[in-house]
Amino acid sequence: MARESAPALVPPGRLPVWELEERVVFPYAFSTLALPIPEGKALLEAAHANGDLLALFPVPRGPRKPASGIGVVALLLRVSPGSGGQGMVLVQGVVRALLTAGRRGPLRWAQVKALPDVAEPSAGITSAALRRSVLDRLDQLSGTSRGLPSDVRDFLGSVEDPGRFSDLVAAQLDVPFDGALRMLQVRDVVQR
Repeated sequence: MARESAPALVPPGRLPVWELEERVVFPYAFSTLALPIPEGKALLEAAHANGDLLALFPVPRGPRKPASGIGVVALLLRVSPGSGGQGMVLVQGVVRALLTAGRRGPLRWAQVKALPDVAEPSAGITSAALRRSVLDRLDQLSGTSRGLPSDVRDFLGSVEDPGRFSDLVAAQLDVPFDGALRMLQVRDVVQR
């Protein structure tokens, strides 16, 4: 029987939602995002009122936005002025979550249900072998245009938790939106 790991943080049941068009943020990963200042002010204020937490909801481009799906609860770390009416926002993904979005006033809010990683009790050996294989592949790419900086590779090599490792590696990959979204939706650590 599969087991769920405990989430690092139990998010509140409702958070402000930031819809990210064609962009996926993974748990544990740091991301810098551009936020339009006038429209983003209410979002930032709502995040501050909720312990600097907000829900990041990856959505496709276009007028039709899904009402629910997998996203990430993120911690708002820093807001800096940008250019052209944009602010730069540094966030860190905290936990994968099922988001059911609705509107309340000028903001979208979401009901949030944390989705911890799932792993079979016997998955330890398999996940360790897969981790080693990924690290070997990263070493092979070292020094190429597709390789990671050595400090990032060294950091990834120090991450033992298979779920955290897979999310941090996924955050480093340059994959199309659909592929990144599929990776975010997979809770099973070995499959991911």
